[in-house]
Amino acid sequence: MKVTAEKAENSQVVLDVEMEPAEVEKYMEIAYRHVVQRTSVPGFRKGKAPRAILERHVGRGVLLEDAVEHLIPEACEKAIEEQKIEAIARPRYELVSVEPVHFKATVPTRPTITLCDHRALRVQAEAVNVTEEQVNEVVEQLRQQQAVFTPVERPVRYNDIITMTIAGCVGERQIVSEKDAPYRVMKDFDMPLPGFPEKLEGAVKGEQREFSLVFPKEHPAGEFRGQACDFKVTVTEVKEQELPELDDAFAKSLGMNVETVEALKDKVKSDLQRRAEANEKSKYEDAALDRLVECAQMDYPPVLLEDEIDRLVMREEENAKRQGKKLKDLLRAANKTEEQMREQLKPVAEKRLRRSLALGKLAEMEKIEAKGEEVSADIERLTRDAGDKKEEMTKFFGLPQVKASVASGTLTRKTMARLIDIVSGKAENGGPAEPAPGSAGAEAEKME
Repeated sequence: MKVTAEKAENSQVVLDVEMEPAEVEKYMEIAYRHVVQRTSVPGFRKGKAPRAILERHVGRGVLLEDAVEHLIPEACEKAIEEQKIEAIARPRYELVSVEPVHFKATVPTRPTITLCDHRALRVQAEAVNVTEEQVNEVVEQLRQQQAVFTPVERPVRYNDIITMTIAGCVGERQIVSEKDAPYRVMKDFDMPLPGFPEKLEGAVKGEQREFSLVFPKEHPAGEFRGQACDFKVTVTEVKEQELPELDDAFAKSLGMNVETVEALKDKVKSDLQRRAEANEKSKYEDAALDRLVECAQMDYPPVLLEDEIDRLVMREEENAKRQGKKLKDLLRAANKTEEQMREQLKPVAEKRLRRSLALGKLAEMEKIEAKGEEVSADIERLTRDAGDKKEEMTKFFGLPQVKASVASGTLTRKTMARLIDIVSGKAENGGPAEPAPGSAGAEAEKME
């Protein structure tokens, strides 16, 4: 076997392999045993025809095709070992010729990642400030939730709830037909079509209104985009919204463990502050990851991106399954092929991959590891609320593959904590801070 190896772009090595006739002969003999078992040769029982007669009957090319199918993977594996190549996935083969057997194999190898002076990276955090206006807006929403609606004898106003009989046609095709349908008349609401609530303002009980609205170009009902829908609507009842008084009795009635309006506003402000801080923390981590990726030079084989797309497709399949559907059916309904979906997922997959590679390099440079006791602690947190299934869950997380996945999440969390220390400047004031305990896989979602 003659082998030459040449480095190629994207962390790949191209092997050029030419087999010796004696090496091919071994596989031809194996191919003969395969082919003779499935071929009927006149004058011989199946599996008993001599090789020379079988070759004349089916042609030497049939045996060569079978031989090459088994020869190339084994020969390639041997060539990779001889050339001391650290392959991370199966090679991609290209048959150059059959006689002599000559093929090329593109072997994916470990990515090459180079970080800039990552300890000089800085990201400015944004201050979080909850305003009185935001608090009042939430309190008003709470009042809206507790509102009651009473029948009135007056024209329809915004925020009323009406009961209506509605019919809608596109051309001769009726697409809506409902009787006694409730509807909240809200300004700028775009259901069933933009402009619908505005057509009902001022209507009185018993009045029928006829009007046409056009389906927007981006409407989910693709077959009707740009077409007019003719509506006939009869208002059968009008109900007016009555908001509760904003007083201590209202605050108590909410079941939020507050006794006064002031206490209610304090609690709302505290909740808003906590959510805003969590949201800002997430945005800050995203910005830190983006800065790390920007400062990295990466060279990786295409198979890694394909693997990442595969993972996203699996996630889509799981999401479809949770809805009681199949992904292929959802794609068909959206008039989309799997290849089109994969192409749409590509930017997300590339972002996830580049973040993962950059974090992996950071962990290596900062000598961050997921220690056994840390992984065990994360598994304990993951099984803490399992109840009577805790023993079963603990066994599950003890499986090598599952435990390795948890360990990966632990490492990601620790590395993210170190990155935040660096970009915030805290790393200058001492060693890396210990990350706050949390779900082992939580920070892995930052790969999104």
